[in-house]
Order: sequence, then C-alpha cells, then structure tokens
Amino acid sequence: MEDRTRNLDQYVDFVYDKLRQDGDNFVVVGGLEGSGKSAFALLLCNAISGDLFDIESCVVYDSSEYIRKVKSVPRYGSIDCDEGGEMFMSNDANTLAGKNIKKTMQQSRRKNHNTVILAPRSFYLNKTSMYRCHAYFHIYTKSVGNRILKGYGIKYVPENKVWQDGKRPWFVKAFHFRFPDIKQIDPEAWELYTRIKNERGDGRLDRYADEIEEENEVKPELTSEQIADMVDEMKLSEQFTLRNTRGRFDSDLIYERFRSMGATKVMARAAALDLNDRNLPV
Repeated sequence: MEDRTRNLDQYVDFVYDKLRQDGDNFVVVGGLEGSGKSAFALLLCNAISGDLFDIESCVVYDSSEYIRKVKSVPRYGSIDCDEGGEMFMSNDANTLAGKNIKKTMQQSRRKNHNTVILAPRSFYLNKTSMYRCHAYFHIYTKSVGNRILKGYGIKYVPENKVWQDGKRPWFVKAFHFRFPDIKQIDPEAWELYTRIKNERGDGRLDRYADEIEEENEVKPELTSEQIADMVDEMKLSEQFTLRNTRGRFDSDLIYERFRSMGATKVMARAAALDLNDRNLPV
C-alpha cells in the first residue's frame, strides 16, 4: 500500500487498514529532547491500536524487552520503543543485541505490528531501522514571547536517493500537523507513563554504571604458571576445549578462557608452552 495521506486522521486510517491487509508499520519519531516525541508516540499508538495498546505492557526501553514484546504483543498491536536511540543505536549494529534486533524486526510483519521508534536524531539509528521506516515524524516546538508551545510536527515519507555509498532511504515532506496535549486529555495515563519511564531509566543508569565499574575493576595478578596449573587441574573434557586440531594447547583459546581473570596474550603463550611441555594426556 502506498502512503498518500495528507493529514494525521488519514494516516491513522491508512495504517489501521494496512495492518489488517497483512502488513506491518515502522515509524521513527524524532525531535529535540522535551519537544513532545513521547506524547505524540503514545497518542499515535493509541489511535492506531486502541485497546490493544497498553502503556504498562507495550512501551519498551531496551533491546531484550523489545524482542520479547514482538512475541507477546497481540496482532495489530503497537510497540512504543521509547528509548530507540539506545535500542537501535548505529554504533551497536554489529553487536549481539544489534544483530538479534535486526532478525526480530523481520518477525514484526508476521505479527502485523505498528512499531514506533523514538530518537532525538535519525542518525542515532542503525541503517536497518531506517530502511524499515515507513514514515518519519519530526516533532518540534515554537517560541511565542516567553512561552514555548508544543504539539507541532511534520510527517516525511521515504524515497531512495543515490548517495556516494549507494542507495539509502531519504525522506521528503508530506504534511504539517498539530497534535493535542496528552496531559490534558488523559492525565492519569501520562502520570503512569512518566512513573514507569523514570523507574526504568533509573534501573538502566544503575546497569550502565555497573558495566563501567566491572570493566574498570582491577583484575587479580595472574602468572602464566598459575594459568598452566589451573588447566592442569581441569577435567580432560575441559582441557580438550583449549587444544587445537593437532591436540596441542592453543594460546588463543587459553587467552579467551582466562582473559576475564587478567590474563594477557603473552601469559597465554607462555602457559601454552608450559602445558605442551608437560605432555598432559589427551
């Protein structure tokens, strides 16, 4: 189905029909922090999916949660990826999480989902999410005197332009629009959303800090002889995983096994030589 809509009401009807004709829908909502992206995304998801959209179960904040929601959110439902800049980050595209997200996005059509990805800037997102994007909504504010007015947006639709590195999605303007203030329409829903968002955000901050502290943690001093002794005490089945195809201990395999304990490649090479000299049974 080709998107020729000229206002938000037409767009909601278009996506509603599209999902029920065995399609799916991916949109990116961008704009400065505090411009109203989250409010617009909630309104859009509710308008498209109605009772199938629930703030507590359909708004996701990290990669693993998104993958699980693609499985659990009902057919024709909406998934609001509130921290899309973190979940679909371009720098993480080739990590395990990034690769699994790419695979999961291919399952979305099977479930006929409407997926909304929020990000301050589109270039925060990896190529896969931008290629799957069927529309881009830019949300912005206006300053009038001393007041900041919210509820303004522009919808863009993708088309291909040839850049130096080949074809990439590009977007052309479709229409301007206004949207209401969700805090006035449903203050309880907005309060629920902000409470969950703050709780989940604090949890992610704790996790980020723990990851940095773990990375910077001083590893205990280790010697090649200690590594060789630990391997010597392993079961034969465990030792086998550290040998190469010729049956000799491999320094790279030893390094990968003990690097979290502070082993270096030099230590691993010395340990491998020591172990091979010991003539342990194969």
